[in-house]
Amino acid sequence: GHIISSDNIGAALLQQNIQFTEFRISPNFALDSTILGVTRTSAYISTDRGSTWALAGKVEW
Repeated sequence: GHIISSDNIGAALLQQNIQFTEFRISPNFALDSTILGVTRTSAYISTDRGSTWALAGKVEW
């Protein structure tokens, strides 16, 4: 999936043509609003239902 908008790094992700290959929704999403998105090289986390994203780390395969 693609990021089409974000309050903080969405534009940067769009400019770099970052594409998520997988999303994981927290089992406690209703309480913590957490989503993890993974690209081929990095993991990003959002704790506000996807409004903002932060780099969570690098992915090593």
